[in-house]
Amino acid sequence: MRVFNLWVVVRPAEDLPDQWVAHCLELDVISQGTSFQHAMAMVGEAAFLAVTEDLSAGRDPLLRRAPDEFWTDLYSIAASGEQVPYASLLKGVDGDFVEAIASQMVLQVAPLAIAEGKVLPPSFTVPLTWKGHSKTDIHP
Repeated sequence: MRVFNLWVVVRPAEDLPDQWVAHCLELDVISQGTSFQHAMAMVGEAAFLAVTEDLSAGRDPLLRRAPDEFWTDLYSIAASGEQVPYASLLKGVDGDFVEAIASQMVLQVAPLAIAEGKVLPPSFTVPLTWKGHSKTDIHP
């Protein structure tokens, strides 16, 4: 079993109402969803697919790393944001009050199953989350 500790930054889409964009920084994979929860699920699936594709081809998935400016954004959210339990965000997040959310995602992949051509569902947990507020400070 390979375990990947990945950082994801999720924020409301600037140009699409009711959409959230999630960016997995270690893999430079971007996905979107109709809510924070949906965007996290979609980026988890996209990360799983990127990792399994790279491992199947004998490549190191962590060589995909996002450019430095995205990491600077993550550090800013973690430095100025509020650490919150991930479970509290699953109840819903109001994009009018949250600028961005930074989450650590732990992705588990079974390379042997990949080598045998078996499709396994993505498995990930989110142990750390920071919520960066915009103009109004609210708490779930």
